[in-house]
Amino acid sequence: MKLEAKIARDLSRFIRNNLQFFQSFDEVILYYDNGQKQLSRILNTVLATEIVDYDVRKVQPSEYRLFQVADLICTIELIDAKLEAGMQLSKSEEYLFHNKRGFKKDFAKKIENKLFKEA
Repeated sequence: MKLEAKIARDLSRFIRNNLQFFQSFDEVILYYDNGQKQLSRILNTVLATEIVDYDVRKVQPSEYRLFQVADLICTIELIDAKLEAGMQLSKSEEYLFHNKRGFKKDFAKKIENKLFKEA
C-alpha cells in the first residue's frame, strides 16, 4: 500500500510539473497490457485526476513496437538499478550484455541520454 501511494504521488507530481507538455497533444492515450492490477489502478486514478481527458487502449505487446521499446527501456533501467545496488548480472544478462562495463556503455548510457527532462 505504501509503495502504491508513493508511485501515485510521484506520477502525479511528474504530470503536474510537465502538464503543459502533456496538454500540447490532441489526445493522451494510455497503452497498457493490464499486466499488474495495482499499476493499472494507479495509472487510471492518477490520469483521471491529473489529465482528466485520456483514453485507454489494451495492447498486445507483440503488436506495438513502441510498447516493446518501453518494455526494453524498463528492463535496462531495472538492470542498471540492480548493478547500482551492487548486484551482479545474471547468466542471461551476461549473455546479452557481456559485462557491467559493456552494459553501461552500450545500453544504460544511451538510455540515460534520452531521459525525459522535466520542466
